[in-house]
Amino acid sequence: MLKEKGISFVPEAFIDRAYKEDLTLVDRSEEGSILSTVEEQVNQARSIVCDQKIVSNNRSLKLIAKTLCIHGDHPNSLEVAKALTNMLKEEKIKIQEIE
Repeated sequence: MLKEKGISFVPEAFIDRAYKEDLTLVDRSEEGSILSTVEEQVNQARSIVCDQKIVSNNRSLKLIAKTLCIHGDHPNSLEVAKALTNMLKEEKIKIQEIE
């Protein structure tokens, strides 16, 4: 349907959110739904980018994403962005715009 309308789909993943086993986001009202530390967010990003997976309820689940969302309204968002950029460089992952 998107292709018919000339619209591209780019799958996105959230590095600061916990996922359920059906790959939907854990509701923000639930404890543990937000990954708040820089380390947690960078680790989830690394898992998504390098292994194409996330962990939910101690289960490893396939998750393919072409973009990563960093929420700029978190108090440590700048620190997260810097740490994420460093991790991507260390892993030799190219950062590029979506065409």
